[in-house]
Amino acid sequence: MLKLIKDAYLTFEHWMDDVVDYWLELLRPFGVRLTLGLLGLVVLMGILFWQVTGSVMAFDVSGLTVTPTSIPNNPTATPIPSNPTSTPDPNPPPSNPPEVEAPIVLKSVNPQEATVGSLVTFSIVVRNTTGAPVSKVRVRDPIPNYLEVINVNTSLGRAELNLDNNVVNVYIDPLRDGDVATISIQVRVLAIAPRPVSFCNAAQITFNGGAVSTNQVCVSEPPTTSETPPPSGEIPTTPVVVDPPPTTPIIDDELPVRYMINFTCGYQPGVEVGEPPVKAGNYATSINIHNYSVQPITYSRRPSLYYSELESVRPPLIDRLASEIPPQSVLEINCNDVWKQAGVSPDVFIKGMIDIGLDAKLPVVAVFTTSIVDPMDITETGAGISIDVEYFEPFIDGR
Repeated sequence: MLKLIKDAYLTFEHWMDDVVDYWLELLRPFGVRLTLGLLGLVVLMGILFWQVTGSVMAFDVSGLTVTPTSIPNNPTATPIPSNPTSTPDPNPPPSNPPEVEAPIVLKSVNPQEATVGSLVTFSIVVRNTTGAPVSKVRVRDPIPNYLEVINVNTSLGRAELNLDNNVVNVYIDPLRDGDVATISIQVRVLAIAPRPVSFCNAAQITFNGGAVSTNQVCVSEPPTTSETPPPSGEIPTTPVVVDPPPTTPIIDDELPVRYMINFTCGYQPGVEVGEPPVKAGNYATSINIHNYSVQPITYSRRPSLYYSELESVRPPLIDRLASEIPPQSVLEINCNDVWKQAGVSPDVFIKGMIDIGLDAKLPVVAVFTTSIVDPMDITETGAGISIDVEYFEPFIDGR
């Protein structure tokens, strides 16, 4: 078979030589372009001949030695390590990042009972006891839509009210170590509130490093009491309500924070000879203590009356009395309280110093009022009024 193919190829080769020589001689005058075109025609005819004969043209390679290269059944590949070695990070992150300590937050409400139209005050206290400043503090308090926000106050930072969703936001940056932020939100219960009135509320605090929530506070409508009429023939009786004693004795050194404040109470007439203890006039003293916290604060008071060395009788020692100042309230101690505690009639002029004890430092402000009497005016109708307001710091701070 191979011999037949070889003979056919040699015959074709001689025939092609004759054809080429003929055409070269014929077309020589036409130049190189025709020659190139003729070569292309020859190639095309060779391809057509291969298609017609269906044979594979074999080349005489008897003089060549071919060494086959076998492909291995199991080629060897470059191994890739299962645990590649990477360059260590010069600043690796800590395996257990330290937790950011959160400030202490507490929420309260006053009063805890309300009806439609009642005013309710939410109080939030944020205290930083972490030992370091806390940044980007945000207090978010969502208020139910049936509560109308009347007023928002904060002792630190700034407060905002979003009217679209009735949310109060307070931003404090930073809250320094030891700082105490007091937030007060006053609301009114609207007529659209559920009946009976009942709702609960809590605030969320976020800061740079975490988030905490306050305790939940609730307000409910006071229970209704139905009075049963007395049986026929009986006379209804009115229950007698006995108020508990407002104050109780307390040991002098029990409360660590102490304030010493002067007081002058009552009417001092003019004298014909010498000088009175104070100028003629009508005197009053009002001492105000503001408990802005959410916890009741224990306080005590003991007035001491002034006396002169010329007086033969020294005023008696007055017992110290104590009570509590409710949260978010202001206590007033006035001349009526001093007269009552000293056991003196209100028509007696007294002056002295009152010792006030607290278990926490609070703002204390005293207002001194005097209606001056002109000694030349026999009607003593008064020549003017003097008012003095003073802020007091603790005389002893033993916290």
